[in-house]
Amino acid sequence: MTLYTSYDNVLTEEEHILCYNDLRYGTNWEFSQVSSKEKDGFYFWYNELTDKPFYTETFFNRIKQLTGKEFLLKRVYANGQTYGLPGDLHVDSNDDSSYTFLYYVNPYWDVMWGGATIITDIDKYTSIIPRPNTAIIFKGNTLHAGMEPTRNCKELRITIAFKLTCLEK
Repeated sequence: MTLYTSYDNVLTEEEHILCYNDLRYGTNWEFSQVSSKEKDGFYFWYNELTDKPFYTETFFNRIKQLTGKEFLLKRVYANGQTYGLPGDLHVDSNDDSSYTFLYYVNPYWDVMWGGATIITDIDKYTSIIPRPNTAIIFKGNTLHAGMEPTRNCKELRITIAFKLTCLEK
């Protein structure tokens, strides 16, 4: 069993750039996010997207189309990280029907900038370097972390997390 599934060209080029501009230059960022409320982790940037129809309707419908699954959208938000702001290993849910769809927003990402998403279980360890306009989906009970970019990166590492419940058995 694989720990995640990846998707390329998730949005159209126009949608991808609109999404990036909305988040990179938007004003709704708060320095309040932690990976796990149970841990005393590092804060990083957070942007709630639940009230924006592009994310809750257009993008959410694209996720269902890409995955071929019927989901209920529980939450959608953006995370922003810079050098010195790593995430902690955590799970998003213990519910076996929960999934996380993680979208990489930046229109350019240099592999030397780091910022990998770490996904692990007892027997496997995977490191996913962000690639523009790609996404991964994994079970909500999968241990994972969004790592910080290196000091060479002058960009905000932006991801969008869709917290989903699968309605299919």
